[in-house]
Amino acid sequence: MWKTLILPTDEKKLARKLFVEFVRDEPYALLVVFGKGEETEALVRRASKLAGKKNDPRYVIWARKRDHIAEDIAALKGGDQVGDTALGIAISMADKVCDVIKETDDTDFSRLFDAFASTE
Repeated sequence: MWKTLILPTDEKKLARKLFVEFVRDEPYALLVVFGKGEETEALVRRASKLAGKKNDPRYVIWARKRDHIAEDIAALKGGDQVGDTALGIAISMADKVCDVIKETDDTDFSRLFDAFASTE
């Protein structure tokens, strides 16, 4: 998976540190995907393909344990929009949640492209 940060599942402190660094300290438009399993991995792979070239500002974060970063997500602008069942979120360079991918949403390339586009 290209341009994808996979957060650790066994070290909550490290997962939070990495997430906060990517959100606050790096100039990235992010697509954060929650959960694990084959369908989630396929979603991450599709999102990764849309992240662009090496120097493009899009990046994917795979949070297999959402609870590790739930507090940090809630602290973002618009973080209160993210429910417990969201499959993913798009975060702008201004550290704002711009889009929430719901369980009922299609997760095809078009939907993921729209999520990335919402950050611009």
